[in-house]
Amino acid sequence: MCILISMLAELEIETPIETAKETIDTLKQPTPSFELPKIRNCNGSYFEPDIKETNHVNFEYDQYSSSAMSQLKKNFDKYSSAEKREILDKHEALGLENIAFNVFSKDKDFKGDYTNKNVYVLLHGWTANKDIFSEVSMSGGISVVEQIMAMDPDAVIICPDGNGFGKSLFREDVKAKKNFGEYCTSEAYAKQMDFLIRDVLKVPLEQVTVAGHSMGGAATYQLMKNEDYKNGVAMAPAAFPSAETIRRFKEKAKNIGYANIESVLKQFNINGSALLYNILGSSVTLGNNIRELGGKLPAPFVEKIVENIFTIITPYLMGKTIEGAKQTDGKIINSLTGIHSVEITPEKYKVVSEAIKQLGKGIDYSNWKPDDYDAFIKVITYWGTEDVLVQPNDLEGNILMAFMGAMGTAKQDIIDHALSQNLEDSQKIVGGHYSTVYNPVVIADIVKLGRSPRH
Repeated sequence: MCILISMLAELEIETPIETAKETIDTLKQPTPSFELPKIRNCNGSYFEPDIKETNHVNFEYDQYSSSAMSQLKKNFDKYSSAEKREILDKHEALGLENIAFNVFSKDKDFKGDYTNKNVYVLLHGWTANKDIFSEVSMSGGISVVEQIMAMDPDAVIICPDGNGFGKSLFREDVKAKKNFGEYCTSEAYAKQMDFLIRDVLKVPLEQVTVAGHSMGGAATYQLMKNEDYKNGVAMAPAAFPSAETIRRFKEKAKNIGYANIESVLKQFNINGSALLYNILGSSVTLGNNIRELGGKLPAPFVEKIVENIFTIITPYLMGKTIEGAKQTDGKIINSLTGIHSVEITPEKYKVVSEAIKQLGKGIDYSNWKPDDYDAFIKVITYWGTEDVLVQPNDLEGNILMAFMGAMGTAKQDIIDHALSQNLEDSQKIVGGHYSTVYNPVVIADIVKLGRSPRH
């Protein structure tokens, strides 16, 4: 309580009692420090695509669990008054109680100093959390985090919870808003992560490689619109062109007589993946509405609704195949099911519903500025060829939107190249919605970006 009072007193900020109490309660919670790491062991193997060999690895590494509020509390005296005001305002605007994250490093002397480190930020998708990268074992018995560290000894890997999932929860006053959905968009997710990376952890952005899956992939596009970020990887990104984007660009295509683009755009009159998202979003909304009927339904019945909804959507979330080996796929899907089950609970119904509705609405690329199209140039995008949620056609649609927006600018040829290159890349990965997360080729490419010369 003392720290918040001193923060507000120093800045002479008037804060509503309810908001202040929530922030005080958050600050009073015990928060782990970077000085108390959990020691973990990596013992397994991974396939290295460049040399086409399987490498066996055995090493110790540290896991640091913390939160944005914990780090701000620890370092608040180091900020100027202007910086303190800006940080508190930014945190308030995010609508989150806190941002929880884990940091992984082989460096036993690491204490939060990111200088001369290759920093990887891994962003999870809708109804997932940070554990998909560190607690799921691939066929060689190691996680995504562990393969990155095996290939890059200088890696520091940040795995945050975002957008109301995991332990990064929205404030109750925010969830009560009628326009709560605006806090669940890919743009909002990107702002949360930028706040964590730039303002809280103060990571040199030229050292950061962002890799996001699904909703996290959409947020990766948004982050890369900022010129300070250089490297991004989008794994099956849920970044569908919105109906408004398609309408505007159809008109543009008609006016300039660009017949080829017009014919391609016809494929996106009904975006199958976005339509599926909207249908499922409505199902979760129905569950939420039932739960809110005066609290008359018994808890077991509500829990059964959650279970039934999750049973329906699980095959679409996970995809039929991941690595292509039945036994391994079964283990991975079981692990993922456990992670998603933690998120799809009555307490998180509203977040689940609002986030999925925002994904289904798509992104209005027609509002992007010319320099925003650099996001497509800076991001390597991967699709699973059997992904029923995010199909290769969606990739074509995404970059096609950028291509049309860039027509007549210096970006046109570069976007055209990015379209053809990313379509080529997307054919490399065979499998469902999570095949891109657990594919050694994708992970190796993330590491190549992370180890590339500084810009």
